[in-house]
Amino acid sequence: GKPAKKKGSSGGAAVVRLDAEDIRQIFAMYPAVFRAYVDKVPLEMPEEAFWRRYLESEYFHRDRGVTGAATYGAPARRG
Repeated sequence: GKPAKKKGSSGGAAVVRLDAEDIRQIFAMYPAVFRAYVDKVPLEMPEEAFWRRYLESEYFHRDRGVTGAATYGAPARRG
């Protein structure tokens, strides 16, 4: 399934909530995201900021066919 669930909107932008199962699936699919989480949360950024960056990143958009910025140091993969 899709790792994110839209639950309404705020200021014109969709609000996305990740539950524990969504996060587990993300970490299983993307070990680099797990490593970045371990390295950065909470020392460099709060958990909420980490997931906001993830949702704006190439990892999240890659599964949806949308190209975004590669936020976690991995090069953007193109077809």
